[in-house]
Amino acid sequence: MKKRVLMIGAVLALLALGAGSFALTYDFESTAATACTGLAVCVLTVEGIPLEISAGLTDSSGNFTQGLEGAAMFVEVDPDLNRGGLGVVTSDSSATQVQLDTPVSGMGEALVFFFDPSFITESITVTTCGGGEGPRIFIDGDIVGDYECPPNGVSHLTVPLVGRSSVLLITPRPDLSDDNDFYIESIEGVVEVVIDGCRTKVYDQVYMGSTITELIAGCADRARNHGQFVRCVAHLTGALKRAGIISGREKGRIQRCAARADIP
Repeated sequence: MKKRVLMIGAVLALLALGAGSFALTYDFESTAATACTGLAVCVLTVEGIPLEISAGLTDSSGNFTQGLEGAAMFVEVDPDLNRGGLGVVTSDSSATQVQLDTPVSGMGEALVFFFDPSFITESITVTTCGGGEGPRIFIDGDIVGDYECPPNGVSHLTVPLVGRSSVLLITPRPDLSDDNDFYIESIEGVVEVVIDGCRTKVYDQVYMGSTITELIAGCADRARNHGQFVRCVAHLTGALKRAGIISGREKGRIQRCAARADIP
């Protein structure tokens, strides 16, 4: 019995964190990303999941104006793993990185990312980042923090941003000097519902304020035996299908994975 309790706890932890889910990375040094160069708005699609990106200027409170002063995206592909990625350039600057030295007082160049509902953010990585430089990050309009890059020169900085969000804005910290700059190398996340290691090929989505993954974890938590867990998932997927969240085929995939799972 103790072993089963431990197994349930491990499975719930995996479900809650999305561990083992299909990992999706928007790589801003990729060939596809270079098509965004010179644009104020660009859509980068990876594995069928679109990410809309806007370039512009923002103030310290995150008030963003798209394309202000000719702000546009620039993608630099660099063989050095610690350099390159997505930056911003303005019409009055030769800069190719997200910087503070803009022609508008009190504003810095910024990038805004509009996520597809099926994408769950895990982290964002910036490069060419060091010597006290660092980003300020807003999620859905709320500041989540100012981040300081490692002091040892050019390097990666990976900021964990676990959770579902609609809009992410990244700009330099306003308390730093005008030479503060960095590239956005990538954004990482997960998008698939996984049950005890079984990949359903169903994108995780929100239903009644919770993700499908969270609702399945609730079934696992309440079930006294495997049959109860399977029945709970069957009721859940029936509700999801009636609500138009998933198709009949997706319902079957989730139920098959639930039936094969070692839960509880």
